[in-house]
Amino acid sequence: MYFSGPILLLVIYAVFFVKAIPMEIDLELNDNSSLRQAVTDNTHLWPNGIVPYQISDAYSAANKAIILSGIQEFAKYTCIQLVPRTTQTDYVIFEEHPSGTCWAGKWGQVDVGHLGGVQYVSLIASQNCVRKFNVIHELMHILGFYHEQQRDDRDQYVNVLYNNINPAFQQVSYEKKSTAQGMANNLGTPYDYNSIMHYHAYAFSTDPSKPAMTATDGCSLFGNEIQFSRVDVLRVNLLYKCPTPYKSPPPKVTYPDNNTNCQSWAASGECAKNPGYMKINCMQSCYSVTGCPSCKDDNAYCPSWATAGYCTNSGYMTYMYSNCRKSCGIC
Repeated sequence: MYFSGPILLLVIYAVFFVKAIPMEIDLELNDNSSLRQAVTDNTHLWPNGIVPYQISDAYSAANKAIILSGIQEFAKYTCIQLVPRTTQTDYVIFEEHPSGTCWAGKWGQVDVGHLGGVQYVSLIASQNCVRKFNVIHELMHILGFYHEQQRDDRDQYVNVLYNNINPAFQQVSYEKKSTAQGMANNLGTPYDYNSIMHYHAYAFSTDPSKPAMTATDGCSLFGNEIQFSRVDVLRVNLLYKCPTPYKSPPPKVTYPDNNTNCQSWAASGECAKNPGYMKINCMQSCYSVTGCPSCKDDNAYCPSWATAGYCTNSGYMTYMYSNCRKSCGIC
């Protein structure tokens, strides 16, 4: 999707509006995209899970280190091989794109995954996009994954408040697509609030006091901007048919405070006064989610199965992550 004229200005405005908590603008997505959540066409998968990459020398040494730290997470938990480019013609370059926006893919194209030729991961340092979270998130797009809140079953889990969302992003980042029509591949995995591909509650909201999404259960947290979730890793391993046994999954996702002042701010009422910042950066202080009813096991044997190692057994992980969410640390 190529933005020009007034629409481009609206997109740029939206990027600066959420600059304090940057999200990529995802130029590779629009309402005409043929796929959602994960690609269904194997031609969009990187052959043998090998992704050559190059990092622009324009990045500082510190920023290069951050990019490499995100790259290393894929080797740590999956069979994906991100390798320095030599002579490959199909590769990914980490570079600040002339558009001045943070995104991944090929400018003007709508698909994700392996598209052929040079693909960008545009991380704009001045917009605070050179973060480990952004590196992992954008590489997930490069591998073939879309956003969690665009799954066709998402209305069971989040309320999308379109009236609070910048119009330029209502379709780009929030329109759901149907698996029944072959437009998505959820890989048999459950909806994952903790996915690194799930937007935070105020992403592209037109008013920092009004959320773009809320959890239907009223208490589940989402908008993990720190690490892979366990379901994220399982999906990569499933999509790319990684050999079993899989590598050990990442630790459980938690939502810590991002500022040492969070507790005092929360005590003084800032969670209500300034929710757009507090409820993203001070989740631990602003929310009490102990006993959230959606974080449960659906089988009485889940605790014993988890103790027996089924949560990390490649042959059982898909079932366990869907039916033993509490015992497997999925929530």
